[in-house]
Amino acid sequence: MEPSLTLDNRSFFEGLEDIIREGKSVQFRLKGRSMEPFIQDGSQIRVSPVKFEDTRLGDVVLARWRGNWILHRILFKNKDFMYLIGDGNLVQIEKVGRNDLVATLTSVQEKDSKITSQNFGAKVLALVWFLARPLRLVVSKIKNLMRS
Repeated sequence: MEPSLTLDNRSFFEGLEDIIREGKSVQFRLKGRSMEPFIQDGSQIRVSPVKFEDTRLGDVVLARWRGNWILHRILFKNKDFMYLIGDGNLVQIEKVGRNDLVATLTSVQEKDSKITSQNFGAKVLALVWFLARPLRLVVSKIKNLMRS
């Protein structure tokens, strides 16, 4: 069994930021569902240092937002801000400044397969998934009504 250490989010991500500032990558187990269906809760991920200028639309990045850290996809970007969205989110979009960027996602390990979520095909698939948001929202509401 792999050795593991559990920390509260603030301690973990503050330490992660220190390591990223040293120019090193960090691997950890993701907790959260906001990037489903493309990145699953419990996946082993690796994040690496990145400059704001080197990020592209569709990249998945780690950023600070409203006192927390989020791992979401770049939807839009200008010279000072980027707008992020979780693949599983139906409504929320986060605006983060260039100084809030922490790292970029470089790999995802799910079960026995390694996935690179920054390749062109993955970005196209994520774009289609994003554009289907209105339909996904309607389907979600119908499912909720059927459960009631």
